[in-house]
Amino acid sequence: MQNRTAERVIRVAGQALIITGLIYAIWSIGGVTTRAKYDMAVGSSIAMGLATVLVFLNRNRRVVPLLIPSLGCLFIAYSGMQALDQSLIFGDSKGVSQASYASDVIDTLEAGVAAKSHQLSSSAGTWGSLQQPNSGKVQVASSTQSIIPQETLAAMVPLCSAVAVMFCVAVFFETERSRQCLAAVVVANAIALVLWGFVQRSGNDAYILPGVPHTVRSIPFASFVYKNAGAACLVPALAILVGYLFFRESRRSSQNSQSSRLDRSRDGYGGNDVFEISNLIKVSILILLVAGLAISLCRGAWLSFAAASIVAIAYHQRKLPSKGQLITASIGLVAVVALVWVGGAKRSTSDRMDDLAFDPVVHNSRFERWPDGWRAAMEHFPMGAGYGTYGYAALETQRDAQASWYTHAHNQYLETFVESGLIGTAVLVAALISLVTLCIRLQKREHESSTRRWGMISLVVVISAVIQSVVDFVIIIPANFYLYAAIVGVVLACATKPLDLQQTKERRGFFKTFGHTIAASFVFVAVILSARFASQQQFAELALDATKVSKVSGPASESEIVQAIAIIDAAIERQPAKSELYRRRSHWHLIAARSAICDLAQQSGMDLPWDATHPERLFVLLQTLSEEERDGLLEELWVDERFRHSIVNTTRDLINALELSPRIPGYHISAAHLAPVLDVPTAPMVVALSPLANNDCDLLFEGGLISFLSDDTDTAVSYWQRSLAFYDKHADTIFRHALDTIAPEIIAEKLIPKSRMFTVLRLLNVDQPDQSDDQPRSEWNQELPNDIGDRLTAALQRRTDISDSSRFAWTGSIYSHLGNRDLAVEAWSQAVRIDRRNTSYRYQYAVELRKIGQYQEAINQASLGAAMADDDAQFQTLIRQLRRDISPKSHVRSVSLATPKRSSR
Repeated sequence: MQNRTAERVIRVAGQALIITGLIYAIWSIGGVTTRAKYDMAVGSSIAMGLATVLVFLNRNRRVVPLLIPSLGCLFIAYSGMQALDQSLIFGDSKGVSQASYASDVIDTLEAGVAAKSHQLSSSAGTWGSLQQPNSGKVQVASSTQSIIPQETLAAMVPLCSAVAVMFCVAVFFETERSRQCLAAVVVANAIALVLWGFVQRSGNDAYILPGVPHTVRSIPFASFVYKNAGAACLVPALAILVGYLFFRESRRSSQNSQSSRLDRSRDGYGGNDVFEISNLIKVSILILLVAGLAISLCRGAWLSFAAASIVAIAYHQRKLPSKGQLITASIGLVAVVALVWVGGAKRSTSDRMDDLAFDPVVHNSRFERWPDGWRAAMEHFPMGAGYGTYGYAALETQRDAQASWYTHAHNQYLETFVESGLIGTAVLVAALISLVTLCIRLQKREHESSTRRWGMISLVVVISAVIQSVVDFVIIIPANFYLYAAIVGVVLACATKPLDLQQTKERRGFFKTFGHTIAASFVFVAVILSARFASQQQFAELALDATKVSKVSGPASESEIVQAIAIIDAAIERQPAKSELYRRRSHWHLIAARSAICDLAQQSGMDLPWDATHPERLFVLLQTLSEEERDGLLEELWVDERFRHSIVNTTRDLINALELSPRIPGYHISAAHLAPVLDVPTAPMVVALSPLANNDCDLLFEGGLISFLSDDTDTAVSYWQRSLAFYDKHADTIFRHALDTIAPEIIAEKLIPKSRMFTVLRLLNVDQPDQSDDQPRSEWNQELPNDIGDRLTAALQRRTDISDSSRFAWTGSIYSHLGNRDLAVEAWSQAVRIDRRNTSYRYQYAVELRKIGQYQEAINQASLGAAMADDDAQFQTLIRQLRRDISPKSHVRSVSLATPKRSSR
């Protein structure tokens, strides 16, 4: 009796923990923050401990299906193995060293440090506490399957918590009443999300959730970081409502075939029960949630839920919908449209539905990234790049520059294949097949309406997730991971079979008797380890937040620097493999070096601004000085003991950061800025940075500038061309740097973005085109090469990012400003022929015709332009000017201007 009471207490406590955790994760920005992951890991650890005890106590009374939990344990074990040093497992190196990517950069920095270290003095200086370098070399795993083990361990935190949630739900929610409570919580939470989404949509609120900034304008559910994940969070609630509509509560037990048939007849929805109060409430909530799904603007969620519902309902009914069902669906559709209209989302929803057409779907940008993911999968085949590392693995294989960093593949199966290889993908597929099979089996239990209901609910959720995962990564968002795992847990709870004493005696083998306890214990240990890692991560983030260098606006005191470094040292002791900590410590050592520079300048009678000592500015200064001036300045700096120690410590910490996370582009930028100070080349940093900076125009610009100042113009052009390919933010700066060094035709072909093609005229020393000039200005015309026009137009011909009409238009502008009227007229005529509706082209064509004396043709073109743009006064003005030109009074002058042109042709 006491055992049964203890079991009930444990079960209720576990249920409360699970429900609280699900709500907390959803309303904590989707559970993506380190704090939210840590809290969930701690909560799931406690719940898993209770579940392990309960499983052991019930080991001879109930049997939870073990296949799916075992597959979850296998995936956790394999992901953890990827992050471990392979020599600990296989006895020798079977993986790859994550530092190998940056080996050239690390070797270069170490050579620079070695060359300068002999200058360190053993005598105590004014900054005695920073006298000896305290940045020793970090111990890195010699070989791992994961390219960034810390990212893998971080990604495993929500993975372990999700598997724990699944196991706990299967153990704690064994009664129908407890499952009803869970369903009510999921539905109520979805209602709250949708209502807040409508408030945000209608009121244009700056917050999508209380206290959570809404960063994506006019798109609800952005609190999930990724709005499609917010839409996916509604799917389980929608599935629950569908299940409860089609499977009603039985009011009598089915003891014989007649009562069984009666019970089955009550399972269908749509007869005389359409207008029952309970069903009207369910339908109303369903309509509200479908409207919320609509205003999420997530096409994947729309299609996946619709397809999943149709499949599940068709499987259940195996017949055409009834009249009542059709009426309910029609009324519901009208109500959804009305809610979307009233909610202020009519236009955005309509536009989003237009995107479901064939063309927008086929040319979606996410599909263009799949080849990059496939190449990454082949690069790390067959073991995978490491769970949670897709964003870094795909960077190396990305061929084109993109405006954003695709940290996920927008295809869960491809992402799993890249990260977990064949083994992880096989486990995922096996789990999905097992889950679908189990859902179908539950729907075949004729005498258990509740079990069949949850079979249908889980079938809708699983099919929807399977479909949406083809184009999204919504399950990776922790809140959704936990919620979907809870649904799977309910399926396992429904499939749990009670055992009588005779069955218990017939069971054989240790694993059959204690298998569930072993699996529960494994998940318990895994989630405790993940909670420990999350705790270390949280401590590290607090240390990083307390030592922000952005707060430093001038030379720092010794005590301030020592205090900051002490905080970071304490964090490194708890998490020695976190690269950001070494990077931050290198920043504080660099602040000490900058402070030393300011002190040296002050001793020399100079008032040096703090910003002038920034590493980037110092790099530009050293690279632009003559060799003699640079050597003199560096010698003066390296004489100072504080500067020497600080720079050496800065470099050693940067080496440690590169050892741990070699694929973070900012580390290579910092290494390049230190290169001239250490008197080492920048080439290794530039080469390593190239593929990593493909998603950031600022990084690409910086890489190009480093190459340019290092006299590597070819590499600079490659960087800058990619930077300008998707954003012209640095176009003017790049043009100024390139104008005096890089050939004009290369600038025209590669360094002028299509949005700023007017810049090509600046290569002719013309700031703005002047169509009133009949002759080129001699002061700049004499300085240009004779073939400049042909070279620039040939460069335009080689460009593939501009249209043919635009290419001819700019060719005409070039020849017009060079004074070659005949070629200008020919180019403008081609532009007009290709784009007949472009009135700007037609106007320029008429102007050029006037300049060579073809007044009548010019009038014809101007008249056509005036007819197409009747509100454009410039055509009427031009026509009046042309008519004055061909009047008898100006006939002689016109002939004198036109005749030489004709004879020359």
